[in-house]
Amino acid sequence: TLCTALFFGLHVSAQNTINLSIEHYLQDAPLAFNQASQTHEARDFDVTRLQYYISEISTEDNGGNTYGFDSLWVLVDASHPTDIDLGSGSMDSIVSVTFHIGVDSAHNHLDPSSWPNDHPLAHKTPSMHWGWANGYRFVAMEGNCGDDRNQAYELHGLGDENYYSITISTKAGAENG
Repeated sequence: TLCTALFFGLHVSAQNTINLSIEHYLQDAPLAFNQASQTHEARDFDVTRLQYYISEISTEDNGGNTYGFDSLWVLVDASHPTDIDLGSGSMDSIVSVTFHIGVDSAHNHLDPSSWPNDHPLAHKTPSMHWGWANGYRFVAMEGNCGDDRNQAYELHGLGDENYYSITISTKAGAENG
């Protein structure tokens, strides 16, 4: 009985809540909406909307163990702080985070009406769905550009061929569970 209680106690105490926080930057400064910026070619622009999907999130700990968080899609809206609750796991440190930008092809062409209203893949306003043939907008960046920023621009990335992964090295450790 003592061994069982000891094992259970260690197992419970080793569980940590795992949160993924994303901070958005434009060049070397935090992203600010409706603020004048310049491209590398010295052309003026601003950002009024930046939304994108991330999926297939996984983390790797310092022992080389990988933990996947399947069936999780996140619609990131850069105008709000991004803090994603990934649940709990037995990691004490994380050395990398991998995620995909967009929606995997198995889900990209499904009807947004088939999801509950609060699901990231359900219908959104403004829309993140381009249509059944092309699927979701993986990234939607909009704003103003040109002289006096008087011309609107819209950059919408979509299509299965643009679904890609990113791995970010990090040094994250457990803090109070």
